[in-house]
Amino acid sequence: MFALAFADLGRMHLRGGILDEMPEGVILVVYVIIGVVAYYVITTSIRSLRGRGGGRATLIDWFQRTFFKNAWEVQQARRLAAVHNYLGAGEAFERLEMWEDAIKVYTDGREYAAAAVLHEKLKQIDKAIICYLQARDHESAANLALSTNRPLRAAEIFEHSSNWDKAAEVYLQLQNYEKAAELLERSGAHLKAAQTYEKAGNVLKAAKAYEKGYEESRGFTTATAGGTGLSKESARMAVAAATLYDRTGETAKSIEICTREKLYKEAAQFCAKAKRYKDAAKHFAKISSFDKAAEMLELGGESTAAAAMRAEGAIAAGKQAEAASWFEKAGDFVRAAELYEWEGMYRESAACFVKNESFLPAAEAYLRANDREMAASMYERGNDFLKAGNLYNELKNFAKAAELLEIASSFFDAGMAARDAGDDEKALVLLQKVPPPDEHYLTACTILGKLFVAKGQFDLAIDRYMKATADQPIQSGTIELYYLMAEAVEKVGRKREALTLFKKIGQEDYSYRDVRERIRRLEEEVSKAPPPGMKTTGQIVAPAASDGLERYELLDKIGEGGMGMVYKAQDKILKRLVALKILSHPIHSDQKVVDQFFTEARSAAALNHPNIVTVFDVGRMGKNYFISMEYVEGEDFMMLLEKWKRLTVPQFVFLTRHLCQALDYAHKQKIIHRDIKPTNIMLTKSGQIKLMDFGLAKILDESEQTQSGAVSGTPYYMSPEQIQGKKVDHRTDIYSLGASLYHLLVGHPPFHSERVLYQHLFEKVPPPTQVREDLPAACDKIMLKCLQKEPERRYKNAIDILEDLKAFDKL
Repeated sequence: MFALAFADLGRMHLRGGILDEMPEGVILVVYVIIGVVAYYVITTSIRSLRGRGGGRATLIDWFQRTFFKNAWEVQQARRLAAVHNYLGAGEAFERLEMWEDAIKVYTDGREYAAAAVLHEKLKQIDKAIICYLQARDHESAANLALSTNRPLRAAEIFEHSSNWDKAAEVYLQLQNYEKAAELLERSGAHLKAAQTYEKAGNVLKAAKAYEKGYEESRGFTTATAGGTGLSKESARMAVAAATLYDRTGETAKSIEICTREKLYKEAAQFCAKAKRYKDAAKHFAKISSFDKAAEMLELGGESTAAAAMRAEGAIAAGKQAEAASWFEKAGDFVRAAELYEWEGMYRESAACFVKNESFLPAAEAYLRANDREMAASMYERGNDFLKAGNLYNELKNFAKAAELLEIASSFFDAGMAARDAGDDEKALVLLQKVPPPDEHYLTACTILGKLFVAKGQFDLAIDRYMKATADQPIQSGTIELYYLMAEAVEKVGRKREALTLFKKIGQEDYSYRDVRERIRRLEEEVSKAPPPGMKTTGQIVAPAASDGLERYELLDKIGEGGMGMVYKAQDKILKRLVALKILSHPIHSDQKVVDQFFTEARSAAALNHPNIVTVFDVGRMGKNYFISMEYVEGEDFMMLLEKWKRLTVPQFVFLTRHLCQALDYAHKQKIIHRDIKPTNIMLTKSGQIKLMDFGLAKILDESEQTQSGAVSGTPYYMSPEQIQGKKVDHRTDIYSLGASLYHLLVGHPPFHSERVLYQHLFEKVPPPTQVREDLPAACDKIMLKCLQKEPERRYKNAIDILEDLKAFDKL
């Protein structure tokens, strides 16, 4: 080929010369010979020049690349391989389509990725996959296996490279669920792993995967509204785990999961399946599924507890009467009675109180049912002999009334009842027991004198009259006593004394009865000798305070307030628990205050009412004075308000009725509380309302004014006249009652800013219905009337509030 080329070149240059005359064939031979000679000369020259290097080598390369391209490229590829440029060498061989040489060069140079691509190009799939793996390109190897219908090989590659998610996807396509689930679990996809285990029929592993999934999610998700600590998705996983554990027979594990995660509905269902009925009921109750809870208790043979549970369900549904019926069946007679009372079913309420042996509340309920005879019987059984006796009096059962009123130490009323029963002897005995401080003392003395006169015992009559009139001037309240005494003195022949008495009566009221005639007649009968004087003296001495250190053993501190500490204590003499209030105020610094302390304490001790905490004793303990009172187990209404937030309307009616009855009783005894507030109102464990600290506010008032001139009280509930330091009467209690009830009904006092004292004096009270829309209008009427600034515009008496309270019976 090279010779022919050079021959053509020679022919072009020699044409037109001697050769033109030669035959064509000879000319061709000549040209071939010339070309061969030229080729030999040129190649020899090239070899010579190559050995010398420099620019001549470049020239040679150019010559070979231009006239001998393929040979030159092969030579170049081998030269690249020789200098370890395997990638360049391989690419050169690929351009020459020398595939085997290219693969060998790539392999020798560990250019496995390039080799894999070439194998893939040549459809040598298995070799390509091997080369991809050698190049650590597992993704490409696996994808090539997938694209060429080698899924198992692809799955193995993904698994080997720790790409468990993709490996699992392939195994899922191959329906190898067990293997897929294992890989999903290793990848942390517990939900999908659990679902795949279920497809594989491996229930236990599925349950464990669900459990692990929701446990790992805790703390990384937003909690559900139910407070489980899990997201909705995690909660579903927990339920699924519990369900599968149950299928494997591990129901206890199911219950444990649901209980721990507060999935009470599911926990209850599993407990029911395991026949753990009591636990099932407890869980159903937590989700307010009271009927289901009751069913569980019935299945467990807990019929009483089941009835109580149905009662709770009825309360939740607003069916108070039905709830009361269920509580009655459950033996919770107090709650049943309270609910019946709120529903106005007073006879049913009373019957329940009787079953609970709560006779005093039963009596109140019978009174509201207008059954006074049963009420009297209940008061008697409840040892409230005063009320029982008064009711028997009203029922004209005077003998019974006298008997009970005597036990209650209401000697005047007892004596009057005995007299009405025709038993004058009994009446004499009882009326003689009426003490001088009693408001009926003078009347008792009058009747005693008449009874003694009727029996001819004039000396006894005179003695009684003299005791009654000692140091008492003749006036409208005592004139009758003096007249009867003068009459008795005359009948025993002491005419001078009688004349003196009648004259004194005449000086007060000359027209009184027949005084003028008696004076005229006695003046004719007696001598002019001056009558002997009548000397009467008397002094009431307060008993000395008892030594509390010897009598009381302090057990527990149960409270602390503005007046001092309150302890639960043991009365070592009477062997009973008491609440012992040790006053911290320095009342001993002023004898006047000490005297006031004993006076007020004795007045408080005279109160005997089921809704008032009874005062037992007063005295001194070390340097401090104490008051011993009835120990009441329960909570005050400020504590209850923290739990309930505010009272329901039926609770408001119930509380108001009892407080008004207590205040009416105390006010009739001329005793004012002065510090009514939620912390002084108790709800006992038996459901009774108790008002505490009667009269103690006045003791504190005296002490504070002695020390600083300040007026004590609780600002949120103080009446305007208290704030101004004016004289107060029972209407200040009505204002404080209104403020306390307002707080309990609405959730805050009527005034509760820093300007509370100013607001009590000058600002209008917001109607309760403006603050709480679900209240009836009757609440506004009662609250606003109690909280009038001027005392005369308030209710005149606490008992009057009950009339307006009747409006709630129609709601």
